[in-house]
Amino acid sequence: MDKLVTDFSSIIKVINLLFGRLPVHLHQDEQEFPIKIIAMKEKGLIILNTKNSQGSERNLSVIHNGTKIQVTFKKLGGDDKGIEILSPIKMTIAEAKRESNRVILQENNPKLSVTNLINQNDIQKAIGFVDKKVDTIIKEYSQRLNSKFRNVNINISARLDGRMRLMQNYDKPIYIPDRKAENFNHPNFLPFHEYIRLISIAKLNEDFLSEITVPLKYKGYSSLGYVQVNSENVLPFESYDIISKISQALTSDLIHTGVFQESKEICDVNDLSSTGLSFLHPQSRLFSRSMTMGETIVFDLTLPDNKKVVCRGIIKNIKNTEVMFRVGIQFYNNVSNTNEEIEKFLNKSQD
Repeated sequence: MDKLVTDFSSIIKVINLLFGRLPVHLHQDEQEFPIKIIAMKEKGLIILNTKNSQGSERNLSVIHNGTKIQVTFKKLGGDDKGIEILSPIKMTIAEAKRESNRVILQENNPKLSVTNLINQNDIQKAIGFVDKKVDTIIKEYSQRLNSKFRNVNINISARLDGRMRLMQNYDKPIYIPDRKAENFNHPNFLPFHEYIRLISIAKLNEDFLSEITVPLKYKGYSSLGYVQVNSENVLPFESYDIISKISQALTSDLIHTGVFQESKEICDVNDLSSTGLSFLHPQSRLFSRSMTMGETIVFDLTLPDNKKVVCRGIIKNIKNTEVMFRVGIQFYNNVSNTNEEIEKFLNKSQD
């Protein structure tokens, strides 16, 4: 029997405990979609909702220990890019049941596979090791950037500082052409008021007028650091384009150093839904070390026509078959392109 909770303080405690560390899904039109939590606030949440939801209520849920916790929120405000400010109204607690459509992959279905699996914790550990290849790459890219800009900082770190945390929460880079122009706001970049709050804590040289900071992420997910450029003069948008392209090349070269130990096994996918999948993985030393219940992994999913998308998910179950391990994954804040491609495949398979 479902349990209804209306006490505001109790709901806030659950939100603070679970909504920041588990996959969160939006319920809309009798379907559920992954949703990104941008920030946790005292009285609710700030989310990124790209589903063009109508009305003033949002239903979000998490799965925890076989229980589905669904919270109904009231939308207090937001913008036209999907940012929404939500305040909780009520919460229901019930047994978790699969609600999204699942495609069982059999002989008549296209063959899907996952590979390049890595535990997110192993990504962070790899950053902490001193590696000559990584040092060489950073030096090369520092020289490239210094040939175009004066004040350059490449920060590679497993620990989040204020800039990394804000860029991760908002999933946006920093572009401030003139920090004294208080009316500047662009939907593709960190909000101006958040930047001003940041530099009031992390002091910035008073001579610097402009800043561009681009996050470095492992395949679009785990933070590796950032490239930061400051200037006494206004940095035009063309500068952002240059720094962004150099940062992408830097990230690619860092991944190709081999410091991130991925499982190269090509694993057949058993089933796929908009909220997760399962696959078969052979026993190996790397699997035993990295694949454990509750851990978050990043991996490549190969769809038909050799189309690859990068996914992130939490390991919800591991079952030992005769020769393989069946691993059940719940997606966790996949990038929008990944979600779109998975939905296309599911819709086509169900026609």
